[in-house]
Amino acid sequence: MKSAQPLSSPGARARGRIPVAPKLTKLFNTKIVTPRPPSTEPRVLERERMVAALLAALDRSSVTRATEALLAAGHELPDTQEAHLQVLEHTDEGRVRASLQALDAILAREPAKRRPVLEQRLKRIEELADEPATREAATALRRKL
Repeated sequence: MKSAQPLSSPGARARGRIPVAPKLTKLFNTKIVTPRPPSTEPRVLERERMVAALLAALDRSSVTRATEALLAAGHELPDTQEAHLQVLEHTDEGRVRASLQALDAILAREPAKRRPVLEQRLKRIEELADEPATREAATALRRKL
């Protein structure tokens, strides 16, 4: 009498006990996407470095310095939630209002990524901003969330 071999034994597939799954490459079209190489242009590298410094800034003074350095070098702020969320910490209320307007347009296209942080900053602006226009813009944006 033969001893029973488990279905998971190496020869089970060969004996036809385990069904063979169809090859996934036949079911799905596979596409290999290679990332584009990093830019070697000095101007692009400078902008990327300055944007990274802005996004890494931890306090109001470093946000202000990083923003002003980026703009003084002739670059524009990236049109992203992360960048404009950082600029909400800027000491110049004109820059804050510009970022509030930009965030309003961005949030009309996509949901808020860091909603609790955004709400906290908007509340702080509503309470502590010197200019009424800045407080009103923060209030309006917070109501839209």
